[in-house]
Amino acid sequence: MPPPRPWLTYALIAANLICFAISVAAGLSPINPDGRRLLEVGGNLGALTLEGEPWRLVTAAFLHAGVAHLAMNMLALFDGGRQIEAIYGRAGLGAIYASAGLVGGLASALRGAAVSVGASGAIFGLFGAFAGFLLRHRDRLDPLAVRAAGRGLLMLLGFNLVLGVSLPGIDMMAHLGGAIGGALAGWAIERAPRGWSLARRSIVVAAAAVAVVGAAVLVAPTPRADVPVVVAEFFEVDAQAAARLSELLSDERMPIAARVEALEREVGEPYRAARRQLEDGALDERWSRLRRVARAREQALTDVIAGVRANDRDRISAAVDAWGASVDLP
Repeated sequence: MPPPRPWLTYALIAANLICFAISVAAGLSPINPDGRRLLEVGGNLGALTLEGEPWRLVTAAFLHAGVAHLAMNMLALFDGGRQIEAIYGRAGLGAIYASAGLVGGLASALRGAAVSVGASGAIFGLFGAFAGFLLRHRDRLDPLAVRAAGRGLLMLLGFNLVLGVSLPGIDMMAHLGGAIGGALAGWAIERAPRGWSLARRSIVVAAAAVAVVGAAVLVAPTPRADVPVVVAEFFEVDAQAAARLSELLSDERMPIAARVEALEREVGEPYRAARRQLEDGALDERWSRLRRVARAREQALTDVIAGVRANDRDRISAAVDAWGASVDLP
C-alpha cells in the first residue's frame, strides 16, 4: 500500500509561493527586495516584533528576500516536509513547522536590528525533528538508512554554515532557534500520553509552543532599541554592497558592459536608495558621521563604476581605497 500523499507539505509550499506572488504584486522586487519594503509587508525586526507587533513572527515566515531565497527554502521544505509528514502525520508536521517557525522567529528578533524574513527557521525545525527522531530510534532502524540520513543532515548543516559565514543577510539565529524548536516539538509529541491520538498530541504541543513564545515576547528586552530602523537597514545594505562589489571586481572574465550593468543594478542602485533613506530618516546628530561615510562611499561606488566602464585600473583602485578609507572620516 503506497504511503499517503504529503498534502500538508504541498499546502505549505503553495502558501509560501502565493505569499511571494502577493508580495511581488505589491511592489517588492522578485530578485533583491528592499529591506524597508520587506518590513512594511510584515518582516521580522526585534525593535517592532518585541514592542507590540508579535504577528510579525508569523508573517515573516511566509515572506522571502527574492526568488533565489524562495527556491532554496522550498526545495528544502519539499524534502524535509515529506519526511516529517510520513513520520508524524499531517498534524505532527503542522505542530513542528509552527513551533519551529515561532521559536526561530523569536531567536531572530532577539538577535538584533536586521530585518528577517523566510521559512528557514521552520524548515530547520523539520530537520531538527528528523535528527531527534533518528537519535531516539536508531536502535530500531536500519543502520545503513540512519547513516545515510545522518550524512544528509550533516551536509545540509555544513552547507548552511558556509552560507552563514560567507553571505550577508543569512540569519543563523533563526536557523538555530528553529532547529531547537523543531527538535523539542518532535520530542514532545512522542512523549505526550500514549492514550492521546497523534492529532491531539500535536495540537497540545503547538498550543504550548504558542504560549511559551507569546510569554517570551512579553518579557523579552527589545534589542538595540536605540538603533533606528533606517540605520539598521543601511548597515545591511552596506554589508551586501561590499560583498557584491568584491565579487564583481574579482570576476575579470565578465565583459565590461555586463560588469558595469551588474554594478549599477546590484550595488549602485540599492546603495543610493539606502543612502537617500538615511538622509530622509530624520536622524539626530549622533548619526551625522554615518551620513558622511555613506555619502563618501556612494561617491566611491560612482568612481568604481566609471573606472570599470573606462577599463581604468588605477581609477578603480583609487575608488576602492576611498571606499575603505571612508570609515576613518571624522
